[in-house]
Amino acid sequence: MIKAIILSLALWINPSPYFYIEPELEELVLEVIAELEEEGVWPGYDERFLIRASDGVPKQQRVIGVAYGYQIDNHTNIVIFRKRFDNLGRYQKKHVILHEIGHDVYNLRHGEIVAMLEEVPEYVPYSYYRYTLRQFIKHIKKENRK
Repeated sequence: MIKAIILSLALWINPSPYFYIEPELEELVLEVIAELEEEGVWPGYDERFLIRASDGVPKQQRVIGVAYGYQIDNHTNIVIFRKRFDNLGRYQKKHVILHEIGHDVYNLRHGEIVAMLEEVPEYVPYSYYRYTLRQFIKHIKKENRK
């Protein structure tokens, strides 16, 4: 019994590496990460990197994704809620992914920059997504200089 408790604590404190992106989200997630890599701001994958989709529905009406790894170093854990995500356009979806990566990987707060607004805009054309992405990258580069 004591060995099981010690083993559980050891795994919780120092979890083994794990990487998973939900197949239905993979294309968009990897596109966003590639855009961040191109600009030299992607820090690399965390030791535990998990982005999955859920059929559940959160209590808050407008929530599309949740960053459970916010403020937890080396641990990215993002959940995207399918029922809400599937109703979005392509660039709204990329905006959501960028937003959740902003929370989980970069520890950004709501309202810090345009990509971190609490709600997804009703319409996100390519030009708006690019503007948001450029602002995101500029912010990260500025923070990295500090």
